[in-house]
Amino acid sequence: PATILALGDSVTEGLRASTAANRWTNLLQDELRAAFPTSATGTAGGVGYLASYHAHGAFTGPSTTGTVRNSLRGLGYRALTLHDGSTVTYSNVTGTTVRVWFASVAFSGPLQVSIDGGPSIAVPTFSSGSSYHDEWVDLDLGGPGRHQVVISRGEGGFDPDFGGIQ
Repeated sequence: PATILALGDSVTEGLRASTAANRWTNLLQDELRAAFPTSATGTAGGVGYLASYHAHGAFTGPSTTGTVRNSLRGLGYRALTLHDGSTVTYSNVTGTTVRVWFASVAFSGPLQVSIDGGPSIAVPTFSSGSSYHDEWVDLDLGGPGRHQVVISRGEGGFDPDFGGIQ
């Protein structure tokens, strides 16, 4: 396995691409997977990083319910602050694990993650410092294939910032 990080601006995010699948980062991912197949491992590889929202309005991102607001935190400043009762749902996550990105800070409430409608897994976002830190937790998807991942706000603390999944 390999991890490739693309740093950039609106072009890296996919400005002027007709769909998210036509972003140069997605095309590069497709070319690398074609040249170096992972079928022997039982999975076609993960989805890459999917932010909680896109600045490019033509891309369909995850669906949200409840009250969420854009936050200037997270990778690419694309985090969402989740308020009581709000959720972010990714419907077609492929792979065997998912990395959930979030901002941790003092007094922040937890996130809840549900995979394929299963029981919620608490992800603590509380840290002892007063400044925000981008962190992640890796969760098992229960095997290869397509999965639904739902992130929601847990009980207590300040509204947490959810960055995206990988």
